[in-house]
Amino acid sequence: MKKIDEYVDYVYNNVEGSKEEIQELKMEMKTHLQELVLELKSEGVEEEKAILMAIERFGDENEIRSIVGLLSKKH
Repeated sequence: MKKIDEYVDYVYNNVEGSKEEIQELKMEMKTHLQELVLELKSEGVEEEKAILMAIERFGDENEIRSIVGLLSKKH
């Protein structure tokens, strides 16, 4: 699911903080997205469309990136 990896990498690009913590957060986000894709596929949605729908439901890349950036600065 390359699109999910790209989405998560973009969201966390240039986020400050512990590399280990960022990796953990990225894995958690990927897991949530992958679970949503599997759920959508079980409902009959094709994989490519399910990936796009999961990302769309998660939120706009720039909006999520702003939130993640703000949270990382508070820590």
